[in-house]
Amino acid sequence: MPALASFIGKVVGKTSLTQEKDMTKRPPAFVVLSALLLGSAACTDNSTDPASLTLLSAVAPQGGATNVDPNTTVSVEFSHAMSPGMEQYMAVHRGDLAGPLVSGSWMWSPDGTTCEFQPDAPFEHQMHYVIHVGGGIRDVHDHHVDFGHGATHMGGHMIDDDMMHDPMMQHGMTGPGWMHPDGSYGMGFEFQTF
Repeated sequence: MPALASFIGKVVGKTSLTQEKDMTKRPPAFVVLSALLLGSAACTDNSTDPASLTLLSAVAPQGGATNVDPNTTVSVEFSHAMSPGMEQYMAVHRGDLAGPLVSGSWMWSPDGTTCEFQPDAPFEHQMHYVIHVGGGIRDVHDHHVDFGHGATHMGGHMIDDDMMHDPMMQHGMTGPGWMHPDGSYGMGFEFQTF
């Protein structure tokens, strides 16, 4: 406590909290501290508050799904609106992550929370696919998606550095835009068609 008193004293121009000073020239210590605390609170984004986190809400087909109709549309849903252009950090691979990209187009819902992938041709029968939601994807407030809050219950798995730097990976999905601050490259959701 003496260190705090000394700090406060320096902030308000006193050598001690008990020393009298002309208060018309300097504000009381509690006013200065309140302003400092209020200012620092205003600079935070509350990104750890679950209500403010952007989560991956739903993926269809979910990871581990089998007997998926080859005419299906892939859908990825978020809890908040995403920044325009973030579809560039999503992909569908044939086989596994090292497999070729499936040709098609991504389309956002009007509210920016759901992105659907329509392949140019139906998915192949009896084939494995991976939906890759890249770690660099951000919401309209420039926050990264929090993959740690429940995305694994949809059958997803984190994509780590070792997986992305496999010599078989030739898709250019290891750049800074694909990487999450936690070091992962997002999540993968594997499914199989009938």
